[in-house]
Order: sequence, then C-alpha cells, then structure tokens
Amino acid sequence: MRLVVRVDRHVLQRLTDPICHLLRNAVAHGIEPAGRRWELNKPAAGSVRLAFEKLPDALRATVEDDGAGLDVEAIRQAAGAGGDPERSSVDQPADEDISELVFRPGLTTQEQTS
Repeated sequence: MRLVVRVDRHVLQRLTDPICHLLRNAVAHGIEPAGRRWELNKPAAGSVRLAFEKLPDALRATVEDDGAGLDVEAIRQAAGAGGDPERSSVDQPADEDISELVFRPGLTTQEQTS
C-alpha cells in the first residue's frame, strides 16, 4: 500500500543532497558489476529502492539496494582500523560498528572515485 506523504518544500530541499549521496553510493558501492551479479544468480541489472516514512516528529528516508552489503574488511582497511598490530583490540571497531565508519567524510573503499 502506498501513501502520499506531504513534505514542506524547505525540508525537501535540505534532503536533496543527502538523498542523492545515498543513491549514488548504493549504485557505486552497493550493486555488484553485471558479471558478478550473474555469477551470484542475480539479475544483471541491480535495483535501488527509495522510500519515505512519516514519523510523528520526523521524516525517515530509506535507501535499499540488492547488492552484497557492506564489505566489513574493506571498510576497516579504508578507515585505517585494520591489521595494525600497534592498535589495541579496544581501539578496533567491532564488525557491527563498522557501518558507522562509512559516514566519515572522504572514506571510500573504491580505488577510483566517480
């Protein structure tokens, strides 16, 4: 069932850049190349879903893709948080905390940026 959610124009304008960033990341980082998707018995074309949910005091935007999910080790390495014997295990983020690292400005697991 689809509901129409009305959003103030100023709120929507403030959401434009973050939503575009999430959509770009879903395509660039989330969806595997067509050949890899075929190997995984997935359709060659990936899908991205954007949904909004009206909460009592907020608007929730959700971006989902049908990719492989977060590459925990690649994120840990890109953040400089992996494989360093000088760092104690207390300094090393747990796998479940790795997802927070993707919000660091400039962090990328890609060799080339788009």
